[in-house]
Amino acid sequence: MKLLKPLGISALILAVGVSIYVQFLSKEPLPEQLVLASLSGQPASFSDVKGDLLIVNFWATWCPPCVREMPLLQDYAMKEGVSVVLINQGETVPAINQFLSTNQLYFQHLWLDPRQEALHHMNVRGLPTTLFYSREGYLLASHLGELSEKDLQLLLSKHL
Repeated sequence: MKLLKPLGISALILAVGVSIYVQFLSKEPLPEQLVLASLSGQPASFSDVKGDLLIVNFWATWCPPCVREMPLLQDYAMKEGVSVVLINQGETVPAINQFLSTNQLYFQHLWLDPRQEALHHMNVRGLPTTLFYSREGYLLASHLGELSEKDLQLLLSKHL
């Protein structure tokens, strides 16, 4: 029994150390070499949006939580000092345009990822996933699942 307590404390210290490493030492950069396409068919890359805090959201029109968070992401895309990039997963331009029109949504940076290249480069495991990057282009946080106003406020208040 006496041995278990030191082992538990050691495991806790190790877990905290790994967490600190992941949060503070592993500065995962944006994959700037990755080139996707905008809705209009023009090349789009992360070098186009570097300089602001960056919210990168992976989504699809068939994903209910993705659809529910769209108005919130549109609101944040209009904020000063924040850029929002939406990366659609495998859908056609007509389907995306119909969705945007029906829901009265507009995003300056809406990119297509028909072969899930960005999904794999950025280690995304499900939809919706939202990644937050610093002005310098390093990963600050990631969120799997539907975002809330509180989630966004908390994450951005630390970095704006």
